[in-house]
Formats: sequence, C-alpha cells, structure tokens
Amino acid sequence: MKKSKWTLLLAVAAFIAVGLWSCVGTQAKTDAQAQAQQAQSAQGQEQTALPITESKQKYDPYKAQPDDLLPLAPELTKGVFENGLTYYVRKNGNPAKRAVMYLVVKAGSVHETEEERGYAHFVEHMAFNGTKSFPENQLVDYFRAIGMEFGAEVNAYTSFDQTVFMIKMPLDKLTYFQKGLQILKEFALDITFDPVEVEKEKGVILEEMRLDKGSRERARNKELSAMLGGTPYANREPIGTEASVKNATAESLKAFYKKHYTLNRMAIIVVADTTPAYVIRSIKDVFEKLPLQEGALTDYVYKIDTLSNLKYAVSTDNDFGMATVGYEQLAPLTPEKTLRDYNNFVIRNLTEQAINFRLNGLINSGKAVWEDAYFGTNYFFGQTRSLDLIMRAKAGKELDAFAMLMEEIERLKQKGFTESEFNRAIASHRAWVKTLDIEDMDLKSDDFAEEYTRNFMYDEPVPGVTNERVYIINVLNKLTLDELNAYMRTMLKDFSKGFIYVRTKPQYGGLKIDDFAKLVEKARNKTYEQFIYEEKNIGLYDNLLPEGKVVEETPMDNDFTKLVLSNGAVLYLKSTKFDKDAFKVFGFARGGYYNVTEQEVVTARLLYYLMGSAGYGDISANKLEELLAPYRVKLQWSVDSTSQYFIGETKTNDIEPLLRLIALMQTSPGKDIANFNRSK
Repeated sequence: MKKSKWTLLLAVAAFIAVGLWSCVGTQAKTDAQAQAQQAQSAQGQEQTALPITESKQKYDPYKAQPDDLLPLAPELTKGVFENGLTYYVRKNGNPAKRAVMYLVVKAGSVHETEEERGYAHFVEHMAFNGTKSFPENQLVDYFRAIGMEFGAEVNAYTSFDQTVFMIKMPLDKLTYFQKGLQILKEFALDITFDPVEVEKEKGVILEEMRLDKGSRERARNKELSAMLGGTPYANREPIGTEASVKNATAESLKAFYKKHYTLNRMAIIVVADTTPAYVIRSIKDVFEKLPLQEGALTDYVYKIDTLSNLKYAVSTDNDFGMATVGYEQLAPLTPEKTLRDYNNFVIRNLTEQAINFRLNGLINSGKAVWEDAYFGTNYFFGQTRSLDLIMRAKAGKELDAFAMLMEEIERLKQKGFTESEFNRAIASHRAWVKTLDIEDMDLKSDDFAEEYTRNFMYDEPVPGVTNERVYIINVLNKLTLDELNAYMRTMLKDFSKGFIYVRTKPQYGGLKIDDFAKLVEKARNKTYEQFIYEEKNIGLYDNLLPEGKVVEETPMDNDFTKLVLSNGAVLYLKSTKFDKDAFKVFGFARGGYYNVTEQEVVTARLLYYLMGSAGYGDISANKLEELLAPYRVKLQWSVDSTSQYFIGETKTNDIEPLLRLIALMQTSPGKDIANFNRSK
C-alpha cells in the first residue's frame, strides 16, 4: 500500500519550522499588447518557403527505424539563406519578455597566422567599440540606456574554433528586438575598427592577458602545446601574445575580420518570448537579401589526427594544493545523423555514468588512492571528441593514483560492469527521462541557444524532447549488460596512446613519461577479479519510524497553511506557480556552533561535511547513491553560528524519498567509517 506523502515527515523531530512549496506553474506569457502588435506586423506578409529549411512533416518517433535520419525538434525552425547564413528560431518564455540572440561565427584563434595571434579575440572586443550605426562607445551607452547589464545580458567569447556574441534584448518595445537584429548584423559585417579605439583596447586586452596568467592557465597552455604540437592548434591561445597585440593595427584587424567573418560561417540564433513567425520574418528582412560574398573561404575547418603514441606534460607550481593527473584520448568526431547514432549517444552516456559509479564506489569505500576522479567525453578541437580521465591525489601520490586508476580501467575491460552498476545507470536515466518534458519547459532560453550553437558547430542532433524521450526509453528497455560492456570496451581503447598530464608541486616534478607508460603496460598485463561492493543488503525504507499525525492545521495569509505535527515540528506550506513539477523544502532549528564550547567549534563547523559523507544509519554513502538512483532527490544540511538547517529539492513524483532522507538525517547518524575517514 502506498504511504501518504506526509507519513514519513510526521516522524521527523527537532526542527521547529519547515517550509514546503510545490511548484505547478506554466511558462510565463508575453505581454498581450506586444503579442497583438507582433501578430498585426506579421499579417499580410507572404510566408514564402524558407530555403533549405528542415522538414516540418509529421513524424512518429515510435515508428522510427535505426537508419532513419533524425528529425528537427518540432519547436525549432532552422534555415539557411542563399547567401550562406544559417538561422535558428524557437519560442521560449524563460526569461519572460526577453529575446536571447546569438551571433555564432566559425572563426577563432586557429585561423590566425603567427603574426595575427590574438586577432580573433581582438575583433570580438572591437565589436563593442564602434560599428556602422554605433561609433565609438555609443553601443555600450545604448545597452545601458535600456537597462541591459554587461556580463549578464551582453557578452561574447572567443575560442579556438568560434566566436560567439550574446545579447538578451528586452521585448517591452518591438523596436528593441529590431535593434538587436541590427546590432548582430553590424557585429557580423560592419565593425568600424577606428584606429583610436584600437589603441585604447590594446590596454584592456594586455591587462586581461596579465590576469589570465595563473598557474592553471599556464599549465593548460603548456599541455595543449605538448598535446597538439605540429597541428594548427599549437600555440594558438585565443588571448594571443603581448607582441602580436601591441603590433596590431586597425587595418590588420580589419583584414582578418573581412577574411573570416563571412555569412557562410555564421549563424543567427534567436530564442524569444514572442511569436516565431514574427522573428523569422524579421530575420529575413535583415539578413536574407545580403549578397553572397564572392571568394569566401569554404575550407576553414582544421582537423586533428588521433594520437599515435603517448605524449606527456608536467607542470609544477606551489599554488597546486592537490596534484592532478589527467589522461586524454582523441577520436574523430563522427556525425550523429540517424536514430542508430542517437542510440549510441545514449549508450555512451550510460557507459560514462557507470564508470563514474565505479570510481565513486572506490572513493566511498576508502580504498582509492585518489581523492576524487572523473571519466567523460566531450567535444574537442579539430573535429575530434576527447575521452578524459582526471583525478586529484595528494602531491607525491601521482604514480600510485594513476596505477590504481589504470588497473580499474583494465578490470572493467576484462570483467565488465557489475549488475548493480548497470541497474543503477538504467534507473538513474529512467528517473531523469520522467522529467524530461517538464525540464524542457523550465530550461532558460540560453540553454536552447547553446544547444543550437553546438548543432551549428558540431552537428549535434536536436530532435527535441518529445522525440528524445521515446528514443531514450526504447534504449533503456532493450539494452542488456552484455551490450553495455561491449560498448564500454570500444570506448576504453589502447591506453598506450594518448596524452598524460600532471600538475603538482615543484618537489614532485621529476616524473617522466616512462614512469606512466610502465604503469599502463603493467595494468594491461594483469589478471583481475570482478569488482565487489561490500555493502549491506538494506533498503531505503527499512526500519521506518512509527507514524505520527497532524495535530493542528491553520490557514494563514498569502496562501500559507500551518501544520503542527505530533512530534512538535511546525510546517508552513505554500503552492506557487514557478518551476513546474518541483517540490522544495527548507527546514531550520535554533542552535549552531555558538552554543558549543570553544574546543567543539571546529567539530561543529565540519559536522555537516563529515557526517554527510558517512551515509545514514546502516546505509553507506555508496549504498545511498545506489538506492537514490531511481529518484531525482537533493538534500543538503549545514550548521551555522545560530542555527542548523537543511535544503531539499525533488520532483512531485519523488516526494517520499526526500521525506525519508530528512527523517534519516534527523534520526540515524551514518556509520560509514571508511568514507568518513576519507573525507577527513
């Protein structure tokens, strides 16, 4: 019999006030008057077919076959004009009455010559220092005049492969949106490069360069140089060099701009709280009739070969507290065009998650030499994807940590995942996919704009939540442990090839590449037994406390309801219209480390951290992670000077597990000594 959502909470003692709010609202709507104006603006204008626009035909994900091409998200319109410009349009109301507008340019520091180092970044700066309609600092003045904040609502960045301009225009007036499109157009084609402004900006960039010379930045630059030596990406940090920045002129910057800022390398992305038809028409009005640029480069993508041997770099600095040891492996970036490709993407995510479960299991058991470790894959430079293994260990323990990590990788390759790791990865994905459509509603417009940027840069598929939910559930229902193990073994390739880097203190900087190569070979030649989790067979709902009851219920102002429980706890409940399907809880009690002796203050300050690592009752930290895998539950607690408090969050379908955690936190101190000692 399913318990009432209050049953577990009634057993919670000690806290004198708990606030709960369940969020069931919908996306914010645009101002009615603005909508009417926009609709009127779009009426009577012929909606011609959009050139090379993705198909909007009805699509049934349940009937899709593995070799079928993935569709475009039904909420998204993507098109390419004859002049080469790509555009993306989607409606989204978070934030309300705002248009998130991106200009993405496939131009970055890799496209620079030796003399032009830093030019892509310099051009990005100059966009805010004078365009055709906004000379000098008038653009900055305009943004500030309409209440836009630099950093949060006006920003840009330059990387090796791309430059991205981002603005969040208010939609209080239609003229603001139209002005936003004009600004993106002038970023794209009409930066003026006033010589006086160029000289002024050199000082800004040189100061930025000095601020970027921290230990981690220096280490990463050294690592990229060692890893990518012999490729166009070597020695192409976007910031450039002091000499190249000082020697830049208005004419040389303009030449770089004209060469690389061409429409065939650009995308306009608009995710706005307004009618898509109006946005599409406005984009067409501003950009469609721009002429095709003769002589525009088409061969501007530089590819990196996979690493054929083992490369190495070590960086030393007293600023490094813990040592970091990382391993990177490169693979060609393969297109993800079909349903089969998407299914492999899901299996890859499951594989990464299961590997991290293993690494965290070792950490929680107290057996790991490293303090923390991470495995994952991501987009890299030069049309490649990187596989990353990163760990932090005490300085001086670099080789021991790396040896243990290599052995665990080889154990996985030999013996595969355990049944519990497989089940946990599947359960965790099921919990996530249950909220996929709701999370899509909660996503901010920036999240979608960044997704479409990845589609433009890397062809990342964007089939949309409605379709993705069907694809993912289908994989989860059919995937077997043997199939996941087979995929894992294709991911964990020959570790005698790749790149190893170390960041540590100077006294441990004598480590050589051969030291690590021998450990790779030694781990590969060992025979392993299957990994065993030493856990008690215990469930989340074992040893429940006796049920309590509500002894008093009082309506209050502002739609609050006050409940008094039989254990003395007081609750205040409120339903809100924000963050759909979220359930949040905050609880506190008087107390804190001001109430303990001076000798106990340090213990009190560390209490939440150390006891939080010890699990709850007989449930170890690792077992707790396993038991919570099917749920989307977060719970944090702390002690400050005058109180103790907790903050919890979940989805409305997972309220009971959260309440159970609160009860365990209050009544069952953890007994996971190994993880407690590790956390110290």
